[in-house]
Amino acid sequence: MTYLADAHLPLLEELELYDSKLNTQSTAALSRGSWLQLKTLTLASNRMHARGVQYLVGAHWLQLEAINFNVTELDGSAMVMLVCCKWPCLQILGLNNNHMRHIGEMPETSQCSLLKHLHLHASNLTDNSLQQLSKPRWSQLETIDLSNNMLYSISALVQASWPALKAIRLDGNPSAADAMAHLSKVDWPSLERLYLCRLWLDEVTLLHLSKGNWLRLKKLDMCNNEYPLSSKAISHLSDAKWPLLEWLCLTNNGFNQTSVLMELSNADWPLLKTLQISLNNFEPEATSQLARAHWPLLESLTVSFKVVDGTAIKSLIKGNWPLLKELVVDTTTSSSHDPFVGWDKQRLQAWQNVEEGCMQMCRDRWQQLESLELPCAQHISAQLC
Repeated sequence: MTYLADAHLPLLEELELYDSKLNTQSTAALSRGSWLQLKTLTLASNRMHARGVQYLVGAHWLQLEAINFNVTELDGSAMVMLVCCKWPCLQILGLNNNHMRHIGEMPETSQCSLLKHLHLHASNLTDNSLQQLSKPRWSQLETIDLSNNMLYSISALVQASWPALKAIRLDGNPSAADAMAHLSKVDWPSLERLYLCRLWLDEVTLLHLSKGNWLRLKKLDMCNNEYPLSSKAISHLSDAKWPLLEWLCLTNNGFNQTSVLMELSNADWPLLKTLQISLNNFEPEATSQLARAHWPLLESLTVSFKVVDGTAIKSLIKGNWPLLKELVVDTTTSSSHDPFVGWDKQRLQAWQNVEEGCMQMCRDRWQQLESLELPCAQHISAQLC
């Protein structure tokens, strides 16, 4: 590493040292590198520890824009050092898969005033460490990833001064239901993307969430919830005033009530383009409720039912979605169970004709359709072969 640091590379802009067996001594040598044009540094999967970071933050890399410390065994003290580092152009800081359980006292004013993207996925963050993390006033921060940590409460986020924040990931945290009550109070006027997968959301949670004043929200991901969500919960979601919402994922949320689709179809989201509600357990007659929805810009729809028949498809094609390009209709029948086992060839052929007729109706109904998947065709084709 000494040879690299002493090398005359005045135009070096990008340096990748992924899994390079760096230790404290080699990191100290690296920090002496006189690379005045260095913009991107990748140090992922090395055993850096906080001492290594202590050497690095003294490096005179005034043009540095992105640094990757993923999987480097850093702790909370390293986080404090990085926030105080003198890299005025730093915009991207990657700290995924580290040990940030205890973060020391963080300053309100950070030297990284241009920081835009902060990645802390699976870094053992706790409620206390989040409280420290929320102190710096990152006026340019656009995205932050807090997924798969140990956050039970997110009340500290209410104090966070991140006016330019566009996206936040909170997936996979053990947050209690009242956490959304705090989330709905945050002042992030630029928020566009919100990720809330694998959480403990319920009716009360969604009531709070729907009060979020995020007029620019475009994407909401709420897949794989730990609780089955009721139609009342979805009614709260449908009441949310998010006029710019374009993308919504409610996959695998334990839905089985037709009233869920009725409530969802009442939502006033005129710009909605993508809706994913697969891996749920709707009855086939629920398609008529979904077809009521007024989403004139809808381009992609993925939905699943207990079973799907010709009547269900005929109800679905009443949907007034002239721009629809992708339709995936699935069934929650186990992939190992073939519903057509035991049918004779004549009966299978008749059903295949129905299936083909349904597919043609879909194509006739939606002239922009590019991708169409119906659940029965594969089973029938396998039996006929």
